[in-house]
Amino acid sequence: KSEATIIGFNDKWIMLLGIPLLGSIMPFIFFSACRNAPISESYISITTSIINTFIFWQIDKKIIIYFRKKFPEHKDYIKRLTYQLVVLAITTYLLLIIIIWALGYLPHEPHVASPTHTEAIAGTYTITALVLAIYEAMYFFDLWKIEILENEKLKTENTKAQLEVLKNQVNPHFLFNSFNTLVAIIPDSPEIAVKFTTELSNFYRYILAFKDKELIPVQQELNSIDSYIYLLKIRFQDNLVIEKGEDFPSEMYMPPLSLQILVENAVKHNIVSKSKPLTISITYENNQICVANNYQPKQEAPSTQTGLKNIAKRYELITHESISITNTRHLFKVCLPLIHVKSL
Repeated sequence: KSEATIIGFNDKWIMLLGIPLLGSIMPFIFFSACRNAPISESYISITTSIINTFIFWQIDKKIIIYFRKKFPEHKDYIKRLTYQLVVLAITTYLLLIIIIWALGYLPHEPHVASPTHTEAIAGTYTITALVLAIYEAMYFFDLWKIEILENEKLKTENTKAQLEVLKNQVNPHFLFNSFNTLVAIIPDSPEIAVKFTTELSNFYRYILAFKDKELIPVQQELNSIDSYIYLLKIRFQDNLVIEKGEDFPSEMYMPPLSLQILVENAVKHNIVSKSKPLTISITYENNQICVANNYQPKQEAPSTQTGLKNIAKRYELITHESISITNTRHLFKVCLPLIHVKSL
């Protein structure tokens, strides 16, 4: 791995700015001789401080990288940090003693501002502490970014998994009802049975084509519902009236099979008979597709509303929008918001 990968960021600019800055201000913070001397007499101390800062920064960085490679797991953070602190403290002290010893052999003019040993130790340990703080802070910032990305990835995968479950709830109901109808009409009306099979094939082809899509154009959804309406009309004859409006927007999108679920929901939970025909309308209203029917519920156990919950959950997962449900004594109506793909 590269150094940038191990430490979690490219430290070039931090070093280019940090080394001269720290090296320049350290003498005036820790070295009393520099604070009390004219700037003209402090330039050698400042230059020496910048060089020392560069040396210690590089050594500290190598030690940090070594222990990052030795203890890469986050669970070993305390162990790694403990080793780093001990090794950095010892290395910093020994290296400082060597530098002070080496500088003692260089020509030294009395008027040049120089630190005491205590001041040099304090300043050097401050540099080491700051370097360690910078790299550890960036390490945790990098972990935080990774955690955010992983959480978003997990949410996305979870959403996709939930959508797959919701999509798979649709097919069994549809196929079961369709095959029952087909079995009933084959003996008496083979020609109609052939047409029925063709429309059933068309609709199932649509299901296969768009089963992996989260959204499809409104017009494609409307085309598919035509085949589904034909299948229902064969089953219920004149007892079922389905009215589909016009002027639906072509540039809008919606989750696939939404209309089929709503129409099936209306047929499933309402009386459909010669004395009480069921009328279903599909219309476009204020950027919504609405499916409404005259409300004549069957006398049966209360509905679990699986179909409506399915659609509501899909809208929540994909668009964070809500569907609208109106239920009065004589009318049941569900409106689905149409979606601009660019708005997602």
